[in-house]
Amino acid sequence: MQVSALRVPPAPVRIPRAVSSPEPEPTALSSAPDFSLSLSDHLTSFATTLRREVTGEARAERRAQSLVTAVQAQDLTKADLKALTAGFKARLAAGESLDELQVEAYAAAREAARRVTGMTAFDEQVLGAVYAHQGCIVDMKTGEGKTLMGVLPAYLHALTGKGVHVVTANQYLAQRDRDQLAPVFAELGLTTGVIVPDQEPQARRAANQADITYGTASEFGFQYLTDNLAISAKERVGRDLSGVFALVDEADSLLLDEARTPLIIADRIPQDNRVAKVMAEVVRHLKPGQDIGTEPARKLAWLTEAGSEKASKLLGIANLYEPEHESLVSALQSAVTARALYQQNTHYVVQQGEVVLVDEFTGRLKPGHRFAEGLHQAIEAAEGLEIGPEQKTMAGITYPNYFRLYSKVSGMTGTGASAAQEFREVFGLPVRLVPTHKPRIRVDHQDQLYATSAQRDAALAAEVQRLHQSGQPVLIGSRSIERSQELSQLLTGLGIPHQVLNALNAEREAGIIAEAGKKGAVTIATNMAGRGVDIKLGPGVRELGGLAVLLSERHEARRIDEQFIGRSGRQGDPGRSQCFLSLQDDLFRLHGEKLPEVGSLPLTGLKVQAAVAAAQARAEGRDLESRQHLLKYDGVVNLQRQAVYAERDAVIAGAEVDLEKMVERVSQDAEQRHFGTGLAVNQPQLQKELSYLLGGKPVAAPSFENGPALKGWLRGQLQTALAAQQAALPPGVLGNVVRSATLEALDQEWATQQTSLEQLRDGAWMQAYGEKDPLREYERGAHELYASMLDRVAARVLHSSLSLRAAS
Repeated sequence: MQVSALRVPPAPVRIPRAVSSPEPEPTALSSAPDFSLSLSDHLTSFATTLRREVTGEARAERRAQSLVTAVQAQDLTKADLKALTAGFKARLAAGESLDELQVEAYAAAREAARRVTGMTAFDEQVLGAVYAHQGCIVDMKTGEGKTLMGVLPAYLHALTGKGVHVVTANQYLAQRDRDQLAPVFAELGLTTGVIVPDQEPQARRAANQADITYGTASEFGFQYLTDNLAISAKERVGRDLSGVFALVDEADSLLLDEARTPLIIADRIPQDNRVAKVMAEVVRHLKPGQDIGTEPARKLAWLTEAGSEKASKLLGIANLYEPEHESLVSALQSAVTARALYQQNTHYVVQQGEVVLVDEFTGRLKPGHRFAEGLHQAIEAAEGLEIGPEQKTMAGITYPNYFRLYSKVSGMTGTGASAAQEFREVFGLPVRLVPTHKPRIRVDHQDQLYATSAQRDAALAAEVQRLHQSGQPVLIGSRSIERSQELSQLLTGLGIPHQVLNALNAEREAGIIAEAGKKGAVTIATNMAGRGVDIKLGPGVRELGGLAVLLSERHEARRIDEQFIGRSGRQGDPGRSQCFLSLQDDLFRLHGEKLPEVGSLPLTGLKVQAAVAAAQARAEGRDLESRQHLLKYDGVVNLQRQAVYAERDAVIAGAEVDLEKMVERVSQDAEQRHFGTGLAVNQPQLQKELSYLLGGKPVAAPSFENGPALKGWLRGQLQTALAAQQAALPPGVLGNVVRSATLEALDQEWATQQTSLEQLRDGAWMQAYGEKDPLREYERGAHELYASMLDRVAARVLHSSLSLRAAS
């Protein structure tokens, strides 16, 4: 079940990467022996080194390091940086490449940052910038200066004049980074802009025309969709993305965690809200386990045979699964899913009479997002709220498909290594690790595993109390709002003062985070305190051991745990972390196998680490399989989207619409539908269709003996009518009508097509029962649906063109 009206993610995405300069030949494998290592350690180290040499990783790193040395050797303290920028642009125009300018341009950007901010990029930041130019996912740990690092590749690519998009994790960071770095780019003679929600078109267009534009992924994505619903070029505000370089912060969050959540522009459609209310009442009488079966790990819920019989009796229907009850079954399924799998303060909250979604990865609210396929209405009915309208998708795209539109994409994250294989195999993006500037001295203690959640919570509370008494600040991680509230009640009962940060009090986030690193502070937080949050240590805290991060359970994805733990030990600061787990945690309950036995005392050590690693690997493997599955299906949708948008672009650019081709298409379609079935021709229906095509004029069509006769007659009627219409109207009028009608028809029929493709994919899995490949059957069906869509577009355009009456 998806968080929108359209579920997507693409076939294997190959985002173009820059062609790097020739690299030196690899040197011989050699290193001084370390006699402190065991034979096994030596063999492992040698195998790793050999693999890196064979795959070219080591050679790429040596090349990157040589570029870092070259950049840092440049002395531009007295240089006119604006003049350098003009010179770089002239050299690009004369045929030089970005690769050839990289060292000098990076040195200029480094010098500008030094002059304006007083900060000089470290070698590690320059190394990250080198990897970014190569089109890599740059793994830099939290607090290592990704923002300053991003200045270098942004400047280099802005020299092309085709635009740079710096994509930030949230709107606050977009505005902050633009405001902080605008003077740096101004020192180099470049302009910057930022796109924000509800921005006036003129201001947004100006922001997009700047050399470097900051914004969130959702703002850039919705802007792209809106531009592709425009009816004229002057309504569009964004750049042509095929020439733009995108530098994406928190790339793993967007390309992986958010891969299955499409951006949607939707229109409301009327519906009968009584059905959702009735189904919510029916489901209240059903018993989980007996009437409702579930598979929470895969977000699946269904009616058992007993549940189906009980629901049928409650609804007063003899056979609920007769074709005429299809809409009722769909509404009932949504109600079952809402009851069995979605809980308030975990998956959503209720605010001001509305259901607001909670992002499971960031812990933040997602206002404006809705569950698809009637699930949102089912939850509203279950909560006794006013039921909102169902939505029809007008335009939609996933983040992976959106970012493949750019000429080149590079990413930044502190947790890319955990997903290196997926980035490489699915997206064609290598992950490059950048070492920390200062050695990390945070102490990560072994997980403690308890038999029950009650034992785990008691141990966690005792550790919090001990640390609090010492004055060391504590940050406690929870996976949901509900869990954070439970922990708060636990600490309150022990008299431990604390703050709670979750989506229900997001307005207090800045104040809570500002206090979280001070002496004696205890903060309970959802994942809101993870990605992108910088907790500053207060006076005297370093001497106490820095910030202590305690996780009350682990997430399915290692990256989420790593992000939260990464709030401690930043930039060489001291810190500590530890996870308190129980066999009743969702991670083990849903994904654990062959779990260790736990007695009254906690279990630690290799058995626990192995159990955690195995469960997380199983969960991540399931998520990867799901993403890859959806990527393949969405590849089909993406091809059709590109074709539709290309047609719109041509019309907006002034291309003449080929009416003759449309006449041929509708004539061929009429022949196939009325003579291709082997059934007798429905003459009244045929008359009605012909009248519609000819602008609503009464038609006295003869009886046709065969398909070619119908096709030839209809073609002649349409050609004659169009010629007469052209003669009757002032010059240019018919052409304008045709262009407007084409854009409207494409938009309306593409919206219908997206719904049809969604329904087709939902049923594709059933093809496996007939020993058919579901993906191939989906591709075949999608092709047929697309051809039918083009037939309907042609019919609508001809109808609009021939409906227009000349002024008398």
